[in-house]
Amino acid sequence: MGKWAVAMRMGADGRPKVVAAGQGAVADEMVARAQASGVEVRQDAEMVQQLLRDETDPGTRIDSEIYELMTTIVNFAQELNDAWVQQHGFEEV
Repeated sequence: MGKWAVAMRMGADGRPKVVAAGQGAVADEMVARAQASGVEVRQDAEMVQQLLRDETDPGTRIDSEIYELMTTIVNFAQELNDAWVQQHGFEEV
C-alpha cells in the first residue's frame, strides 16, 4: 500500500471525517505540518486502510489520486495564507 497519511476532523454528527489524505512525499509533508502545528499524529496502518476504503457504499469511494490532488491544493492554499499573514503582519490564530 505504501506510506499514507490521513487527516481527520470530527463532523457535526460526532463521527470522524477524512478531510485530506496523501501518499508518499505528500504523506510526509502532512505529518511534518501536523507535528509542527502540535496536532496529534498516530501511526495506525489498519485505521488508515479502513478510512481509505469505503466498503459500505462503494459508489461514494474517492480515488487516491483525488485525495492527493486535494492535499496538494490544500497545502498550496495554506502556503498562500501563511505568506499573506506574514506579509501583512498578522498573527496566526
